Amino acid sequence: MHEPLMNPSISGRMDEPVSSATTTHLLRAAFWLAAIGVVAISITPGTALPPVPMWDKLQHFLAYAVLALLGWGGYRQRPVQVALGLILLGGALELAQIAVPGPSASGIDGLANAIGAALGTGLSRLAPRLPA
Repeated sequence: MHEPLMNPSISGRMDEPVSSATTTHLLRAAFWLAAIGVVAISITPGTALPPVPMWDKLQHFLAYAVLALLGWGGYRQRPVQVALGLILLGGALELAQIAVPGPSASGIDGLANAIGAALGTGLSRLAPRLPA
């Protein structure tokens, strides 16, 4: 059995367990902050972004896989909705890039987004069962 996460009390002691509601709220916040970051990066002109020494399809894949895992953590009862929402977000952002100088809309990028969302959702099914 897993030990509960511990929360430092005002005195700084690690004697109070972190509630599952607190964990869920933190994961939801992380999910939405990460999603906002993905949107911002996706619609920023390419010349304004620093170069990243990584294959861009891998960047797309990893971003959406992480979003799916965070989404699972925050919305465990809705993994399919999170995955479908991320797939739609990825497709919409690829279409939005038509109007942005620098990044180019790409069906292959959209596919990498969708595969990342699907695999992240699949990996979440392997995670230990945590209280909801």
